[in-house]
Amino acid sequence: MQDKVVVVVGATGGIGSALVPQLSQAGARLVLTGRDRSRLDALAHSLDPSNPPLTVVADITDANQANYLINQAVDHFGRIDALVNSAGAGLLKQYHKIQPEDLEAMLAVNLKGSF
Repeated sequence: MQDKVVVVVGATGGIGSALVPQLSQAGARLVLTGRDRSRLDALAHSLDPSNPPLTVVADITDANQANYLINQAVDHFGRIDALVNSAGAGLLKQYHKIQPEDLEAMLAVNLKGSF
């Protein structure tokens, strides 16, 4: 992964935050994104300072923010070699309490966000 530009969507979540240090150690040039600036900054500061990542706050369920993310990555590194979409959402409610908007929110992240 040396010098490969890797965009990690959902970088501060479970899978993303476990993968990011491994990619950094392998020499990847990282673009980290999530919805929470403080969590992105904390993750970025935990990595090797000689290979600092680009951090971009974005919600991939919003097409404009997704486009902004990609544009920032290309503007900063000149290209993207790989995309890891580790963003995800689940319904953690009893079935009889699930509302249609809960399903819409989950599908927006898990399905629509991939597109």
